Amino acid sequence: MAGNKIRLIPWSYRIIMASLTVVVFIVSFVLVFYRLKPIFLFKASESLVQSAGELRNLARQRHDLIRIYQIQDENQLRLRLQDVSDFIADVSRQVELAAARRTIHLTDARNLVLQAVVTGNFGNAAYGYIIDESGMVIYHPLLPEKFDLSRYHFIQRILARHEGVERYTWKVPGDPEERERMVAFRTLYSWDWVLCVEVPLADALDQSFEAQQLTGFYEFIRSARLRWRGYYALVSEDGQCLAYPTSMSTDITKIDGGAEILACREGVCSYKDAMGRRWWAGVAYFKPRGWILAATALEDDILESYRGLQIQLALALTAMWVVLLVVLFHVMRRLALRIHQQVRKPSNNTPSNQ
Repeated sequence: MAGNKIRLIPWSYRIIMASLTVVVFIVSFVLVFYRLKPIFLFKASESLVQSAGELRNLARQRHDLIRIYQIQDENQLRLRLQDVSDFIADVSRQVELAAARRTIHLTDARNLVLQAVVTGNFGNAAYGYIIDESGMVIYHPLLPEKFDLSRYHFIQRILARHEGVERYTWKVPGDPEERERMVAFRTLYSWDWVLCVEVPLADALDQSFEAQQLTGFYEFIRSARLRWRGYYALVSEDGQCLAYPTSMSTDITKIDGGAEILACREGVCSYKDAMGRRWWAGVAYFKPRGWILAATALEDDILESYRGLQIQLALALTAMWVVLLVVLFHVMRRLALRIHQQVRKPSNNTPSNQ
């Protein structure tokens, strides 16, 4: 009976309703299986950038810890150098006093102070030297006598201040490269000398703590695993690979994605490995050490959870489509009943009118 009533609905209406139902179903599936994929990858890339930012925070904490230790070590070195210069200055005052009492000759007193500098054991690769108030060398273990140092800026600052500690970078004539140095100085007015106690920082400071902290940080990067079975990577801005879990090579050109990560510096990039698989990386730059840190993940691993979501949405859409068909069938049945009633009314009224 219902089927006979539904036949009253024109075929054009039936085709339109069926077509609309099929189109809605197809569009929904296209959205689920295709349009949501880039959105899902975008959300995943944001998560990778956040992970790279968290790694940068860890790098900053490690860097600050190293700097605090270095500052403390430098302060201790500064105090040791000042103690040595104070000791020699005290020796100078004692022999000057002895010369004033005529216990020793003034020239001998002067030579005693010079000998204390020449033969002194200052420790930690430190050494002493003496210049006059014009910057000419009186004694220097690495330079000849009467070598003119007055043209160097750090000597000009020393001569202007008379007493204190100076930190500077200088290449001693004959050295292959410049070295950072620290010098404690004070003027010995009795002899018109400036006493300097100097040490190359690389030879005096404890480098083991920094090396230990950096090694631990590199090992953490190599062993850490992220969401989607991803991992961290660390390269320097000069193109050196510092930590990479899948390779021990330091050549950035031999590392999958190394060049892309180096070029990105900040943000998101993608690359393919030697097997042709697509990878995504969130990248962050740590300026104090020139580090480029990356959190990476394989696209297939990212989409694995996406495929599970696809199945769930597909089931939900199928259920909605079935419900829609039932509702449409019910609406068409009600419409057919109304049409049937409207068709029967004139035929019922015709005999009574006659």
